[in-house]
Amino acid sequence: SAKEALLSLPESAVGSKLKMPPSKLTAFFNRLRLWKSNEIRVAFDFFREADLQLKGGALAHSIVLERLILNLLNT
Repeated sequence: SAKEALLSLPESAVGSKLKMPPSKLTAFFNRLRLWKSNEIRVAFDFFREADLQLKGGALAHSIVLERLILNLLNT
């Protein structure tokens, strides 16, 4: 899975691919280890849906982001 692939790489390689500052990499990897693959998939789906809603413009950005946060917290 993508999770295992990321965890198998050196942190510096992941950081350069994700354009993530080195100071955030350790926390990112620690959190990644805690998530199950299906949880990551569900969260990704929530982000994708929010992205489509933001680009579609039918709802206020604040409502889309609030729904995203609530969905992530209730997962």
